[in-house]
Amino acid sequence: MSWLILASGSSGEPWWISLIKAVIVINLVLFGFAYLTLIERKVMGRMQLRYGPNRVGPFGTLQPIADLVKLIRKESFFPAAAIDVLYILGPFLAAFTAIPPRPAAVRARRRRSAERFRQVRKKRNPIQR
Repeated sequence: MSWLILASGSSGEPWWISLIKAVIVINLVLFGFAYLTLIERKVMGRMQLRYGPNRVGPFGTLQPIADLVKLIRKESFFPAAAIDVLYILGPFLAAFTAIPPRPAAVRARRRRSAERFRQVRKKRNPIQR
């Protein structure tokens, strides 16, 4: 039974309840953004003196779902001669190689300031944990 206690979160509820709550919140946020995008498209259509999205469902209410299906069915482009792993990880590798490491002087200065902070904290709080 000790594994059951370890599996529960800080609030004492089982991990699967937390997972269900997280899935619900994520879905609410995704649907919220989808329908806010629909409202934005309708408002922009009215501002341009034309109808907004109104083809799918009553008053275009199913347009976000149609956009999702279109996005899923869209073909992804991979060059035939590309190495898949490098093709996907290439932008991430380029970003990390473009960011220079911090100079040693900056690291040393931050280390000294952290040591000073610890010394001041010890003087203010004589009770050690």
